[in-house]
Amino acid sequence: MVKTLTQDSILISIEKFVTKDNKSIPFGESIYFYKNGIVKARINYNENGELDKELISYYLNNTIRRHEYYNNGKLDSGKCFDIDDKELQHFPYRTEPQFDLNLLSRLLVYPEILRRNRIENNIIIKVYYNHDGTPLKFKFNKDTKKESIDEIIRVLTSYKLYEPPLLDGEPVNLWMSVPIQFRIRK
Repeated sequence: MVKTLTQDSILISIEKFVTKDNKSIPFGESIYFYKNGIVKARINYNENGELDKELISYYLNNTIRRHEYYNNGKLDSGKCFDIDDKELQHFPYRTEPQFDLNLLSRLLVYPEILRRNRIENNIIIKVYYNHDGTPLKFKFNKDTKKESIDEIIRVLTSYKLYEPPLLDGEPVNLWMSVPIQFRIRK
């Protein structure tokens, strides 16, 4: 069992994990809390780390936001509610982030000095996006050329290429790895 606390020692989660194929995956019931101590969600996982059995999430006022049943990662049934307990149209608990790699590749301009010197780059950049899709932090490999870094940051901060994932209908912050290649056409 793993308990996660804030820097102020406020409990934010109690999770259970098992190791499978050298990876730590959630197993059994995990409980997540708001900073005021109220339960935010109770989520059950099977031995493969898939959603299983019951998932319940709550609003801050302790009313149910979502109540779902899963069988080995597949949703069997579920309902979503507004804060006044009125049933809403169901929506997925989790959605994946969306990133437009095609638009990124069209917008990137090969840095002139690298092109002239015939320098090619394979880059994996890690970008921290906040919940509204704004890139806030960047991590590059040590060997990434400054000119490449400048161009990548220019494009990522100037254009909307990313839609954040949703967790229980709310956009969330996320680190994302983005592969980029600067290649000379032959």
